[in-house]
Amino acid sequence: MNAEHNNHPESTHHRTPLSHGDVNCQQLRELIPAYSIRATDPEETALVESMLPFCPEAAAELTDYLVLADEFLYLPTDAPRTRGHLDPMPQLPILIRTPAKLTQAPKVAAARPQKRPVRRSQWLLPLSVAAVFVVIVFGASTFYWINRVQSLQNEQLALALRLQEAQIALLPLTSGQVHHRELLPNQAVPVSVEAHATLIWETAREVGSVYVTGLPPLTPDKTYQFWLVRDGGAVSLGTFRVDETGIGTLVFEAPEPIEEFQHIGISEEPATGSPMPTTPHLVIGNI
Repeated sequence: MNAEHNNHPESTHHRTPLSHGDVNCQQLRELIPAYSIRATDPEETALVESMLPFCPEAAAELTDYLVLADEFLYLPTDAPRTRGHLDPMPQLPILIRTPAKLTQAPKVAAARPQKRPVRRSQWLLPLSVAAVFVVIVFGASTFYWINRVQSLQNEQLALALRLQEAQIALLPLTSGQVHHRELLPNQAVPVSVEAHATLIWETAREVGSVYVTGLPPLTPDKTYQFWLVRDGGAVSLGTFRVDETGIGTLVFEAPEPIEEFQHIGISEEPATGSPMPTTPHLVIGNI
């Protein structure tokens, strides 16, 4: 075993760890940049060459550094150098598997008197990747908030238009006594608890409007119809539809005094309307 070890061409300067568990690949990777340009001291050089066979990733990284160092050496300078004048680069040891037993195996436990400063080349690539990542995240975040602000502006504009429509609908209510009633979800039918309507009318002219929220949009073959209800039947005050947010308005002129009816309601009917309600009222109220 000793004869084989002495015949190995690199046995005079390689230090082999006692076992694979003694190898610190992270420590080895910190020394790779300096080792590739022959900037390590003898002790560090021996340490690198002894651990390289046990750290394939570090060996591959050393190959990249050696190629990079070789390219830098041949860049043009003020004092041109030829390839023949360059010192030979360190040779990468051949990767070997960890032997079952090692006879000569001094532990790598030499403490350095002073911590060597971290080389910038070790952090250059990670920092570059991190910078690109930050730029991408910042751009995506900015794009999201721009779209969000634009969406809020559109919603505010739509709300302002609805309020304007409601004000226009109430313009005829300029004389006589004004009344209003609330229509709430009918507990006897499956309807959203958000469904709600407000009825406002003026008694002198029997004109008014209904403002609806929370009702689901209908298919083109359906519409909502507003009813005045009493014991003798129901009278329609018109049909209307709601937008995708469930909001709709109806301006009407009642053929009879509204105070002569007991109840009010809104039902779902065919698109052309119905002479009498064909489905249960979704929202209901009392006069």
